[in-house]
Amino acid sequence: VWDYTPDRRDAMLKEYGVLFIPSPNAMGGGDFTEEEQATLRRFVENGGGLFVCGLDYYGIHTSSNISSSAVQPFGLEIPSVSLTDKSACILGDPRFMTFRDFPRTHDILTHVTEFQSMGSTYVRCDKAGERAIPLIAANRNGDKVPVLVAMEWGKGRVVAMGESNWMWPEWLEKADNAQLAVNIFRWLAGEESRQVVTEAARRATHASF
Repeated sequence: VWDYTPDRRDAMLKEYGVLFIPSPNAMGGGDFTEEEQATLRRFVENGGGLFVCGLDYYGIHTSSNISSSAVQPFGLEIPSVSLTDKSACILGDPRFMTFRDFPRTHDILTHVTEFQSMGSTYVRCDKAGERAIPLIAANRNGDKVPVLVAMEWGKGRVVAMGESNWMWPEWLEKADNAQLAVNIFRWLAGEESRQVVTEAARRATHASF
């Protein structure tokens, strides 16, 4: 029987360079415990990359509470809301927002000129201070709120996002979504960005999923 002590958790995570937590829903269990949060924090402080996504909120089973508890140790929060934009969306659904107006000064946005969302909440980073860098933002009640945030923490890196559904194979083909996905994981792994060839990305994502 495995005894998942903090030391054993740390040892297991050392085998990985990047940990991806893609939108755990409310039916998947409770929030991360303080002990688990401490494990995530040590993982990043020791050089790991952490990617956490929330959920577009449209009911109790799409709450972002679990995701939010995963990024709280880094001063971030992912609230359970649903953002909309009737002026820039596809398929007639204001939740499916299209983003084009964002600065491209961060490595994660290299070769990215458009991001197509499949419904998103946002990332609150007030408590993170200057460490948190908002990369893509949406309008909410007249204010800009980030849907994608990157930060360095200790020897490692963290990316928090308001959704993960945009990484479904068919959605990776839209806009520059495939490029953004590659950039995020390469940045978290400490690697330079690499331009994605769309057809090659399509074949790779369909094969992997």
